[in-house]
Amino acid sequence: GGGGLNVAAVPSPAGNFSKTQETVLQFRLLDGSTFRHQFAIGATLGDAFRVVQGHLKGGVTNLPESPSFSLKMLHPRMEFTHETHSEQTLSELGLSPSATLILSALRGAGGGSSGAGGGGGGWRSWLSSWWSGSGGSGDVGE
Repeated sequence: GGGGLNVAAVPSPAGNFSKTQETVLQFRLLDGSTFRHQFAIGATLGDAFRVVQGHLKGGVTNLPESPSFSLKMLHPRMEFTHETHSEQTLSELGLSPSATLILSALRGAGGGSSGAGGGGGGWRSWLSSWWSGSGGSGDVGE
């Protein structure tokens, strides 16, 4: 007899999803500048915090115990903190295949080096007021 099935000829459905094997995040820093980073599938938000910290510190990727910033997404409006979300994957948080995250100084974070000089307070003030739900006040003058 014989009659064995040739299962090697059956294509794998996983091959259809190869284009979504990474996540690209764009980060807007406190000074208004932006940068992008590509993360592998399965990367966590903790990985994203390390990348941002490394960018801010010129390549050092060791995070302090408590980062002085959170990451915010405008639509849908969400705020991610290292303490609460660092173990979740970017996909679980709805950040795949791409998203833009805005750095925000945590309230009570003392004396940080995050205060870059040269303006920028206008849009930060607007973002802060928008985030807290008070809308865009008209007195955000220079």
